[in-house]
Amino acid sequence: METVVELGEFDTGLYSGCEFNHSASKALLTVYVDEVGNKKINFNGVRSFSFTALPNCTAEMIAAYFEVVDLGQTKELSAFVANDQSNVKRMKA
Repeated sequence: METVVELGEFDTGLYSGCEFNHSASKALLTVYVDEVGNKKINFNGVRSFSFTALPNCTAEMIAAYFEVVDLGQTKELSAFVANDQSNVKRMKA
């Protein structure tokens, strides 16, 4: 698991939600933190993403709190790449 972005620590009691918008190959993650300000991260070249609800997270995922991480090669990514019908191939399995 590789850290891509560190959000910076904040009092989790100030966390009020997050939003992930994906359009074409661009995405924007916004983390809403009361009294501190929102944290926004832009991504380019997004073709697939996955969200895991907290109750379904592994210990490794929970250890990445306050970070955006790359989980590397997963069976879900391999399946996406194997079934990708797009003419533009940016991802490799």
